[in-house]
Formats: sequence, C-alpha cells, structure tokens
Amino acid sequence: MRARLRFSPSALKIITSTNYDQGFQILVSQDHDLLAADGTSIKGFDNNGGAEPTNTDPQLWVDPDVTNKGFFGYSTTNVNLSTNGDRFYHGGRNYFAKLTTTPSQLARETQYGIDSTNYLIFKLRTNFYQKADAYSNNITISMISNY
Repeated sequence: MRARLRFSPSALKIITSTNYDQGFQILVSQDHDLLAADGTSIKGFDNNGGAEPTNTDPQLWVDPDVTNKGFFGYSTTNVNLSTNGDRFYHGGRNYFAKLTTTPSQLARETQYGIDSTNYLIFKLRTNFYQKADAYSNNITISMISNY
C-alpha cells in the first residue's frame, strides 16, 4: 500500500530568557532519520542531487523526486546565529537543513535578560513512492550558555 502524504510546515514556538551575562544558544539534534519498525526511513532533506543542506549552509526547499521518496528538514526564524546569522531566513524566504546527530545552532542571543521568541520549523514531504507506515525519531533541543 502506498500513500501520498503532503504536510505543510509546522513549528515549535520556543520562548527563552537568560540571567547569564553573555546570553545563550539553543541547539537541535536528532538520534536518527525518521524510521519505521521494518527499517524503512524518510531521509533528511537534500536537494535531489545528493547534497544534504547543513546547518551552516541551508538551502531553499525542494520536494522529493522519484528516487528520494521523502524528506524531513528544519528551519529557524532566528537571524542572530553565529557565522552568517540570517542563513535560515533571508530575502523573505526560509531555508532548510537536514537534522543530524550533532547538536546544531537553532538560536542565539548575546545579552543578559533578553526575552526571545524563536520558531523551530519542521517540514516533511513524501511522495507516492514512500512506503506508508509509522515513522519516528527523537529530537533533542538544548539551551546552553555562551562562554
């Protein structure tokens, strides 16, 4: 049985503040790609050419083709990231990356007492060729102080 699933982006609202003088970072990671019980997976977002956009080089979203079947990726609304702070949102468009097992920066504030609202945007797209099943993984969101 095959199903065509099309999900619009969904978001997790993260509201933070700090009493640390130098601010904080929010990091995101996953334990593995989305997996079904039989080992079938929905892979992390790529551009249908095998290049998997990373946290340091996110790309505009493209839907999966016949070869790839499905993608799962993320974006953020924070524009104060270390190195190229607006890399996930510029020109009025969101850019997406593949989640990895390495914690990657989702948000950053550099001052004491900043009340900050950020959104972690998830996007999942599958096509007719993706096996219909229940897929899961664990996503970890961490908040650490800037050193």
